[in-house]
Amino acid sequence: MKRTFFIVLAAVVVLVGMFIWLRNRRTDGTVSVQTGSLLIAKISTVRKSGGRVDWSAPNKPVAFDKEVGKNHYEVFTMNPDGSAEQCVTCNNISLAHLSNGNPAWNPNGKWIAFQMVKATAATGASNTPGIGVQSELWIITPDGTKAVKLVSTDNSPDVGILHPHFSPDGTKLAWSQMYQRSNIFGKNQEYGYWQLKVADFVDGTTPYVTNIKSYAPGGSAFYENHGLSPDNQWLYFTSNMRAKQQHKGLYADNDIYRLNLNTDSLEQLTTIGYNEHAEISPDGTTIVWMSSRDIKGGGTDYWLMNTDGSNKRRLTYFNTPGHSEYSGARVVAADSAWSPDGSKIMVYLQTNLFTQVGMIDLITLSSHY
Repeated sequence: MKRTFFIVLAAVVVLVGMFIWLRNRRTDGTVSVQTGSLLIAKISTVRKSGGRVDWSAPNKPVAFDKEVGKNHYEVFTMNPDGSAEQCVTCNNISLAHLSNGNPAWNPNGKWIAFQMVKATAATGASNTPGIGVQSELWIITPDGTKAVKLVSTDNSPDVGILHPHFSPDGTKLAWSQMYQRSNIFGKNQEYGYWQLKVADFVDGTTPYVTNIKSYAPGGSAFYENHGLSPDNQWLYFTSNMRAKQQHKGLYADNDIYRLNLNTDSLEQLTTIGYNEHAEISPDGTTIVWMSSRDIKGGGTDYWLMNTDGSNKRRLTYFNTPGHSEYSGARVVAADSAWSPDGSKIMVYLQTNLFTQVGMIDLITLSSHY
């Protein structure tokens, strides 16, 4: 009973992490929106149900996860227009099928990394891929025939894996790993205590990771991995490690950072509002991320900035009345993925923060961004 309580508590804490109340599902039915933003040419709805996305492998389909049963997710692929959907993880007998999600392509197109909730985990809201509790790190071939476990975790609710990302050259794999469960009374512990991990990825018949290094530049806190720069020098991530200094409240305290892996130099890239889910453009010049900045009434939208944190500009207005992409319901702009040529961004919009039910839209950028 005690173990189940803490797992449920961890799930609730992370889901409430953005202090946003979502009232209704987005049901405008719009397939294509001509937005007023000068940075966007068009927004199209690709899927009315879907989750976390990755599009980094050239000439490969989009990988995404979606709910196939209550709190049960699996990894799929599809064309950028939403056609030719195929389940990657559904039929592999090596996997536990409580939940598989948060897919990330290796740039060579041979493997997809993902989180697998262990068979011994308690069932419930904590199984959703955005939480990562009691997960392990796996890779799988795009046809789903071969799966390999890269990182094991024990059966404790204190552990988990979150947001794997391959380096742009495919030689490294980064992820977040939890070592202590959430506790709202612990300093910076409302999401649990995590570390950033970076390892060498060794490809082959049975790939593996080696030379694993751990990073927690602000001490015990939440660290959510967002991946490496094209030169493998900078590691980008979200953390609440400076929440107290910035006088940010509980569940409203995450910001985007980058850590220089050569010098240990740390740079904070955002300060205003709640910030998360930074994704670096293929050319390494631009970050898209989600923020509650300048939004009244709840929700988050997408912003762009240079990779050093300069030149911030708002990209979308999903939560602002008077804009064409506003549907009348609050949404959380969550995970996203750049197209390989950098001209589009596939985005996951949560229409219910607590269940993480969402939809997938495609943003076509204008030449002005």
